[in-house]
Amino acid sequence: MRGKPAVEFNKMSVKERLQIARDQGDKLHVGYAQAVEHGVAIGWDHMEFERMGWADEDDKGFQRPAEILSRPHGRLQIAGDQVTFWSGWQEGAVISAWDAINAIERHRRG
Repeated sequence: MRGKPAVEFNKMSVKERLQIARDQGDKLHVGYAQAVEHGVAIGWDHMEFERMGWADEDDKGFQRPAEILSRPHGRLQIAGDQVTFWSGWQEGAVISAWDAINAIERHRRG
């Protein structure tokens, strides 16, 4: 969740956010809400050193630099969620790492 929906969600109390999480979890796994005793609801935009921690993939200036940075530059290969369209997510970091590994292997083979 990001952008305006995230800002609105983070305005809710922790109790409200956790109830929404239980309700959503119940849609995937019946009985989930009753099985969850505790939870954590962090509004990352309120965390002192996490604000602006992710790229904005919707920004018109994001795509071109991300494409350039994610390409091999001789022996240099940049990997990380910040150069993918899965910014801020472990999935983006893993995908980027696999791309970097494949690029290194292609470079090694010549």
